[in-house]
Amino acid sequence: MSTGIIAEYNPFHNGHLHQIQAIRQLLGENEIIAACISGGFTQRGEPAILDKWKRAACAVASGKVNLVIELPAIFAASSAETFAAGGVQLLNAPGLENIAFGTCYPDLNQLQAIAHWQNNADAKALQPLLKQGISYGAALGQYTAEKLQTDPAILAEPNTILAVEYLKAMEKTNSPLKPLPVMRQGANHHDREIAGNTASGTHIRQLATELKHHLQELMQVVPMNTLAAIQEEKNLPSAQALLPLIQYQLLKTSASQLSEIYGINEGLEYKLLHSLKADTYTKLAEGISSKRYPLTRIQRILFYMLAGLTREKAKELIAKGPQYIRVLAFDDKGRQLLSQLKKSSLLPVITKASDYLTRRDIDNQESLTPLQQSLLLDILSTNLQAMAAQKPAALFSDMTTSPVYLQTIDKL
Repeated sequence: MSTGIIAEYNPFHNGHLHQIQAIRQLLGENEIIAACISGGFTQRGEPAILDKWKRAACAVASGKVNLVIELPAIFAASSAETFAAGGVQLLNAPGLENIAFGTCYPDLNQLQAIAHWQNNADAKALQPLLKQGISYGAALGQYTAEKLQTDPAILAEPNTILAVEYLKAMEKTNSPLKPLPVMRQGANHHDREIAGNTASGTHIRQLATELKHHLQELMQVVPMNTLAAIQEEKNLPSAQALLPLIQYQLLKTSASQLSEIYGINEGLEYKLLHSLKADTYTKLAEGISSKRYPLTRIQRILFYMLAGLTREKAKELIAKGPQYIRVLAFDDKGRQLLSQLKKSSLLPVITKASDYLTRRDIDNQESLTPLQQSLLLDILSTNLQAMAAQKPAALFSDMTTSPVYLQTIDKL
């Protein structure tokens, strides 16, 4: 038996460990678990706290995940709908049997009913709510709660929003995966306090940035391998380090050129240009954000701008779906699954990026295939994460870094 998880592991913490333990309690200790995680940038449009190989290795070493693959950046740094769609399509490919996800509302029948209704809802019906200046996601949640007479809290909880999106994507793709909702334990998504031995990813990242003052607290909520990986970092990534790049991009780009960047519409390009003199990344991003354009969406747009991702190119890559299975880390059981994937998957299994994209290819981007275009965006995501961490030596590490293999006996 094998189960897939779509995650970020930013970083891998005790809440993730509890989820994996719950899966094994339900399905048995021999269950093979494969996780699909974001790369250099997360769904919130922020640089990941550790590079993707270290985060993957922590999941294998501490969490007994058997195989970790990368969710391509075109899906990873995107809306909940696109994030979920990319993850489900990727997990459909290997022939896994289950897909597990955490939620505060694990009533599968209710979640599936919400997903089915949203898949068939009339988008035009949201226009009155959108005209009030709220985001599309908030409008959809509010409209769904009203029409299905559902508790609005269900449709506002971040993990449950993703759970519904996974189920929507599964329905659209006729996924063979069996959904497995797992009750979320401990701290809630954005809690700023420790609950038992768990804390939200948001709080953990904040503790990590002030490690000297919060070492004992961090030890409570993350496995030893994650703690060690964080302690090894001289500089944790900060979006502030990207501010000069953003300002330079704005200086050399016209409003009409900005309007072609993925996610920019309704005159947002002018707000971006007017933000040029902000002295911090936070002030710049928050100054542009609004109810209609939440901070996370603005952060993703800034990532797209730095990556040069146009609306046309993004739509093309999203429509084509994942083009490959990129391996980040694995153990002995994961190696067995990899062997099966190489034989049965329609997607190529990538262990060495340079086999599919060379520096010469990058110099001739006009001729890149969709696979190469998607892989290049992954590389740009990794590079920007390295720059946010002030690690120039890590640039283009995608071209030289191999998947991490951990023997089962080494796992803690």
